[in-house]
Amino acid sequence: MKAALLFGFIITILLSGCSSLAMIEDRMAGGVDAYCQKTETERESIRAVVNEKLAPHKVRVTCAGDDIGT
Repeated sequence: MKAALLFGFIITILLSGCSSLAMIEDRMAGGVDAYCQKTETERESIRAVVNEKLAPHKVRVTCAGDDIGT
């Protein structure tokens, strides 16, 4: 359910063409902050649902402290 809410939130932001860039940045920052507060297991579940809904596209969020292989 949380993944669906995050997905809806991201899509709403991306489709809000008449919104100002600052408003989109603020909303995205809030969504990313909420996402990054989840456990790794929860984030894996959210990623799977969001990427399935966006296929063939993907959204990638790297949280502070994530091991990104660099």
